[in-house]
Amino acid sequence: MDAGLDTLGGYFNPILEYFRNGFATVNAAQGLVVALVAVILMRKWGHLLIATFVSSIVYVFVEHFWKVFVDKSLPFGMPPVLEAFFWQRFGAVFVGLLVIIAMFYAVKSVLSGMLNRPAPAAGAPAKKKG
Repeated sequence: MDAGLDTLGGYFNPILEYFRNGFATVNAAQGLVVALVAVILMRKWGHLLIATFVSSIVYVFVEHFWKVFVDKSLPFGMPPVLEAFFWQRFGAVFVGLLVIIAMFYAVKSVLSGMLNRPAPAAGAPAKKKG
């Protein structure tokens, strides 16, 4: 049984290591702001993948162009979309934002459900669960 677990660990360790290294370079504040805006604009769970995809594009472009606007000596150009590293980074950002947006939207759904629940009428008996 241990040999099977060693084999599974051998398969999953490179993937986990990639995400550990990738998430260490993510700008957390920027990601949270982008995710929060996406959650505010989302209307239903069906919009999750589209909101995450658009948020990932916004995150990557802001990350790239922010450096250009801050450091005027850098050349103005597009991100390196033809390189594999760009798409690996985009995938890691997409997965991270997917998790964050889903968690934020779940909290938003619960809170909006609690706030939109009608108050019981005065003097009305409480309903019994049965």
